[in-house]
Amino acid sequence: MKKFLALLVSAILVIGMIAVPASADNEVTFTVATVENAEPGTDVEVAISINGDYEAHVLTLEIVYDAENLEIAKKSDIKNGELMANASDYEWTVTKDVDVNPGRAKLGIMCPNADECLTGSGTLCTVKFHVKDTCTTNQAITLDVKEFKNMPNNVGTPIPYTVVSGGINLAGAAPTEAPTQAPTEAPTQAPTEAPTEAPTEAPTEAPTDEPTPAPTEVPADTVIIKMDSYEGAQPGTEVTLKLSFVGNFSFNIFDGVITYDSSILKVVKVEEGSLLTEAGEGAAVSIDFESTPGKVKLAIASNDPIVSERHDGTVVSVTFKVIGPFDEVTNIGLTVNEFELLAENATEATPVDYIIQEVATDAIATITPADPVEFVVTSKEGVKPNTEVTVEFKLSGVYQAHILNAYIDFDTDALTLVSVTKGSIFGDNNVVIDYETVPGSIRLALVCADEPISAEGVILKITFKTAEDFAAETPLKLRINQFAYMGVDDAEPIDLNYTATNGKITPYVPNPWGLASAVGIGIVSIAAGAGVVVFRKKED
Repeated sequence: MKKFLALLVSAILVIGMIAVPASADNEVTFTVATVENAEPGTDVEVAISINGDYEAHVLTLEIVYDAENLEIAKKSDIKNGELMANASDYEWTVTKDVDVNPGRAKLGIMCPNADECLTGSGTLCTVKFHVKDTCTTNQAITLDVKEFKNMPNNVGTPIPYTVVSGGINLAGAAPTEAPTQAPTEAPTQAPTEAPTEAPTEAPTEAPTDEPTPAPTEVPADTVIIKMDSYEGAQPGTEVTLKLSFVGNFSFNIFDGVITYDSSILKVVKVEEGSLLTEAGEGAAVSIDFESTPGKVKLAIASNDPIVSERHDGTVVSVTFKVIGPFDEVTNIGLTVNEFELLAENATEATPVDYIIQEVATDAIATITPADPVEFVVTSKEGVKPNTEVTVEFKLSGVYQAHILNAYIDFDTDALTLVSVTKGSIFGDNNVVIDYETVPGSIRLALVCADEPISAEGVILKITFKTAEDFAAETPLKLRINQFAYMGVDDAEPIDLNYTATNGKITPYVPNPWGLASAVGIGIVSIAAGAGVVVFRKKED
């Protein structure tokens, strides 16, 4: 079965972390061709090719050139090469943009199915440049590769690569170095300059999946797409996250997919936010979260532009339920396929400039598990022989549990069990407590058919009587055989995370010096380390 790759092609329209090429034997090479004898005022096609052995599910790059001397007039001037000829047949998502930053044209490819990926050597695309009349020098063209990854199982593995720059040489012009590239407006890092020649520096590692900080500076007219995160979830928890647009914008079309791990999360419901409920009668909204596990598909189309003026706008609220084993952070991703404005009387939509505010690599939001629940058997110190002593079996933490199986083992030579009392933590649920079947073992079993338990407090109060010769510390060993959530629709229980701490009973140890008493004005001195402790009888 084809599995959707929960990946985020944010770099298509977002200036993110710049991938520094890595160099290695037999690695992939991106090459920009060089065109000779070009004339000012003419159009020139430059081929961009890939050579090497690879399988890529996501590729995003920028074609970097000098906008003072070269121009790419429209998106259609970036044409699919032989490697992308069947992109529509494969249902690949291909995004191109030439308007956001002069001198940086963008190309993005996403292959959503694990068994259909970009591979092979050949022409990736051809780019038609217009050489301006004012151009008098040779022009360098290079590539800034943002993402180049293999992602067959929702885990991105960077593919090492090198970039060989090319360019356009004018007829009769002497070779010149590439001009300095105008800096781009990057929300997460300082502007960078375009390389002037093929990389010659020592190889560096390909980018890793380290968390990317949220942008701190955003251009005034850029829309921020953001989503809430949640901390402290566990199986059974329902978590509602809001997807919002923030900024000054107008749009007619939005098409995006919220992605998540369907083995951990299940979408319970999706509700329209204020941005959509107030959009007017001309807006059509399609929300699909049932047809494909792991995806919430959102499509918005409006006759009149949906407008916001620098305030938060909730697009949708998605309620997830944690349904699977959950001991690590799980990521929520977002893929934007279209975000466009169709101006009045316009024949072609204009892309909306936006930034996806990531909280981690390829994640617009995260859900973090709660800390493990703590089971503890309390301890008692200074207990005399032939004396009753009570300890508690306690639970603390955030949880929802339908099943608990626990044993407390003790030494019958040192302790005799007097009584076991059920604590208030279980409410009206039936609990089986057995301490007669196996001497030296207290067994507890709870199964909740309907609502889970979630309270903190005392599970059991246990009273022992110490033996007449009780003189050595004795442990109370705690074993948790099963602690699990199992909802009505769950086929199997889901184990919950916990820690378990044993208890102990320690015997009373009398003062080895006996009772210090003084008659009259008697003084008893006890050497204690390097000092002397003096007990003096109070004068009458």
